[in-house]
Amino acid sequence: MTQLLAVTDLHDQRFDALVLVSPTPRTGHAAIDQALARAHALDLRVGQEVQLVPASDVAGGRLIFAPTGPLDRDYDDVRRVADAAGRGMARARDAGAERPLLWLFGVDRFPQAGASALLAALAVLWEPLEAREAGRKQTVTHVGLVGAAETVRQVQALERGRSLARDLCGTEPERMRPEAFAAECVDAFADSQVSLRVIEELDTLGYQYPLLMAVARASLAVERHRPRVISLEYVGEGPIERTLFLAGKGLTYDTGGSDVKVGGHMAGMSRDKGGAAAVAGLFRTLSELAPPRLRVVGELGVLRNSTGPDAYVSDEIITSHAGVRVRVGNTDAEGRLVLADLLSHLRRAALDAVDPHLFSLATLTTHAHRAVGQYSIALDNGPARRRNVAHELAA
Repeated sequence: MTQLLAVTDLHDQRFDALVLVSPTPRTGHAAIDQALARAHALDLRVGQEVQLVPASDVAGGRLIFAPTGPLDRDYDDVRRVADAAGRGMARARDAGAERPLLWLFGVDRFPQAGASALLAALAVLWEPLEAREAGRKQTVTHVGLVGAAETVRQVQALERGRSLARDLCGTEPERMRPEAFAAECVDAFADSQVSLRVIEELDTLGYQYPLLMAVARASLAVERHRPRVISLEYVGEGPIERTLFLAGKGLTYDTGGSDVKVGGHMAGMSRDKGGAAAVAGLFRTLSELAPPRLRVVGELGVLRNSTGPDAYVSDEIITSHAGVRVRVGNTDAEGRLVLADLLSHLRRAALDAVDPHLFSLATLTTHAHRAVGQYSIALDNGPARRRNVAHELAA
C-alpha cells in the first residue's frame, strides 16, 4: 500500500514530482509561476487540462499542474478538488514518478480538501487484489501532502480500511468465496484491537441464523461455498459513551436463487458483498485510529445465493431468529433475510449497551443507482429519523 508523508517544504528531495492542484496557475511561488507561464505561452491547454511541465526548481524537475476549474460557483464542491488530484496523480504515475508530492493551492474554502484530494489520489493508484497476486506492483510507493500531519494520519487509516473493503468486495467470486472472505478478515485483524470470531458450524448457523441458512441452502453441497458469520468487536479506551452495531450483507455471489437473474444481469453479482466489506473496512480503520470511549460491534453474513435442487423458493415460510414467520416472495430479495437474522442478534446485544445505534449495510445494486446515481442511500426508522441520523451521514 502507498505510504503517506506530511511535508512542509516544496523542495523536499525525497520526492520526484510535484502535483499542483489549484484553480489558478498563479501561486505566488516565482519559479512555479514562471514555469507555468512559459508552458502556457507554448500550449494554451495548460490550465485547461492536466499538463506536465519541466521545472528545475521542484521535486524531480517535474511539475504536474492539475487545474480544478472554477470553485466559486454555487454548485462547486470539494469533489472538483478530488477529481483534479486524481487526474494529477495518474499523470505523475504515468510519467514514471514513484514518490510524488501533492500541493493544494487556492482551495481553502473546502475544509476537507486535503483529505478528499489524498483519498482520490490513492484511489487512482490502487491495484486490485487479483492484479497484485498476478505480479503487478503498485509503482507509486509514497505520496506526500504539503499540509497537516493529522490529515495524513487520518487518511492513511481510512485508506487501509478502504483497501481491505475493495479487496473483499471487488475480488472475483471464487477468490473471495465465503471461507476465503473469512480468512482475509482473520489475517487483517490479527494482532489488532479488533476481536474476531468466525461461525462456520452448519448446525449452529441453522439454529442461530435460519433465514440466512435458507438463502445458503443450495450452496451447502459445495464445501468451499458454505456460509460464514463473522463477528467483530472494537472497544476503545476509557468509559464507553456510544455503541454502534453494524450488520453487513456479504453475498459473495448472488444468482438470484430460484428467481434467477436473466438477460445478462448476473454479471457483477460477486460484488453483492459490499455491505460486509464496508463493515470490515471500517473496523480496519478503527484499529488504526483507536477512537476512545467508543464500542463497535459487527456481524457479517457471508454466503452465496446459489441455484440448485435444494434452493429455497418463493412461498416458503421460514421462522427467523427473532421468532417471526417470514413468507418468501422472491428469492432474489435475499439480502433482507440475511440482515434480519444478523440484526436480531445485534438488537439483543443492544439492550445492555451504552447509547446503542443499529445500522445495516448492503449493496442495493441497480435500484440504488437508478435512484441516486453513485451516491449512497441512508434510510432511517422512526427513532433514527428523530435524531437526524441519515441527514448527519449525508452531511
